[in-house]
Amino acid sequence: MRRFSPFLLVLLTACTTPIVRDTSAIDAKTAQCETVDCVIALMDTLPQGPDSDRYPFVEGVADTNLAALQRSGGLDVAVMNPALILLGFYGWAYIEPKKHGGIDSCIVRYVPGFNWMSLKHELSHCQGYADHGIPLQVADYTDEQKAVMAREHVSKWTDTKYYRGMTQ
Repeated sequence: MRRFSPFLLVLLTACTTPIVRDTSAIDAKTAQCETVDCVIALMDTLPQGPDSDRYPFVEGVADTNLAALQRSGGLDVAVMNPALILLGFYGWAYIEPKKHGGIDSCIVRYVPGFNWMSLKHELSHCQGYADHGIPLQVADYTDEQKAVMAREHVSKWTDTKYYRGMTQ
């Protein structure tokens, strides 16, 4: 791990809703997938969702390209230890954000089967989407984003001059 922040612990998710983002556009295609790489490629074809469905630290940032993250070594995907099902886990993701927004790395563990439902759920987290069920996750802006926002006296990352300078 490159760096540690307390709010990252909550991104080790015990998810509380079955659907993080709408994957219906690819569900028929993922039913034909035989590999994780196939599901990853299809997840990358989904349209960008609204910032309101995403973690604050990815506000204004494009969805993570999962295939590129995987090629760079930043995406680790494997089947979850089945014993964790007895504890109520059906998958989990651990996300490391970039200092000024976006996802630096993501570790995913999933339960196979059910048209890759567990994998698609966890990969949605890697793309920046939050659960909206029982609030077990308490994600916020990164410390670096908060410092810029405080310095510029704004409450949203996308309102900062720093962010606008990054996107121009």
